[in-house]
Amino acid sequence: MTDLTLRQGLITALAGTARALQTHFDAQLREMGLTAARGRVLLFLAKRGPEGATQTDVTDYLRVENPTAVRILDGLEALGHIRRRPSETDRRAKIIELTDTGRPIAEAVVRESRRLYSGLLDDISDEDLETTQRVLDVISAKIVTAGPVRRWAHIEREAAQ
Repeated sequence: MTDLTLRQGLITALAGTARALQTHFDAQLREMGLTAARGRVLLFLAKRGPEGATQTDVTDYLRVENPTAVRILDGLEALGHIRRRPSETDRRAKIIELTDTGRPIAEAVVRESRRLYSGLLDDISDEDLETTQRVLDVISAKIVTAGPVRRWAHIEREAAQ
């Protein structure tokens, strides 16, 4: 296998694995009566703890535009799973926190995610997991360093030459 083929294969496998993992977890959330986005918000808030998170934190975590995050949060609020309260330190910000109704559902999402990850990774050695984590960290750092890529930028560069 050539060096380029090996690298392309790794990226293809990485992208496919990420999609498959997301699809599988989303199906588990649907069985719990949650959309993927709502389940991810509950998971995020459960991990944040009692201090909650700002709407900006939630938007960044979901990697969506603000109006999309607002619709997701509106749905969770209508179900009684979250509440919004004004921030004590920034009057423009709203803090999103789990309600007494939402907390057990969020904890169930956390349990399900842990069960999924354990089932997938149990047979992999700690050494292999550590190596994989290092490789993924390097790839992620390079993606961040490269910055956002504008679509068709390569065509613009070629046309300018």
